[in-house]
Amino acid sequence: GPDTNDSIGKAQAKIHSFATVTSMAFALVGILLIVITLSGVETFGTAAQPFILNNYASVDPLAVVARVGLFLCVLFEFPLLERCFRETTGSLIGLDPSIPAKPVSVFACVALATGLACVPNLGLDQINALGGSLGASLLIYIGPSLMALSLREARPDSGMTIFALRGMLAVGVVLGLLGAAAAF
Repeated sequence: GPDTNDSIGKAQAKIHSFATVTSMAFALVGILLIVITLSGVETFGTAAQPFILNNYASVDPLAVVARVGLFLCVLFEFPLLERCFRETTGSLIGLDPSIPAKPVSVFACVALATGLACVPNLGLDQINALGGSLGASLLIYIGPSLMALSLREARPDSGMTIFALRGMLAVGVVLGLLGAAAAF
């Protein structure tokens, strides 16, 4: 009926608006990243190091403040990210919801992160690159596609949508592996 067509039209308009805003946001972020990258290259040239704070003199007081700020950021951010990561991973692999909260799970996750930080000759720049590549792949490609695929099980959809979601999942895995390989 007319009400159904009207609601479909409104939904399509919302999707179009969302797609426009998302495309503009990605374009803006891309431009911003290019400007920041070019500024860094122009400032430090080919001697630029991956961990940006290492490009500044160790006696520079602002670089010391930035290092302290980074330390505090990691110190207070890690527990929040670790908990979400642990619970989301548990739900994605189908564990009982109480298992990720058990002390043994918390200990294993923190021990893994601590063990990674203690690997000899593994620099902070490599850990940042590894975490960035894997985190970005998980947040942008793998997580959303897994969530959408789990929702699609409850509501049958076109084969093309499922194919696209599986393709997005595969792209995320490949990009995560390429990023991890580039970190070392």
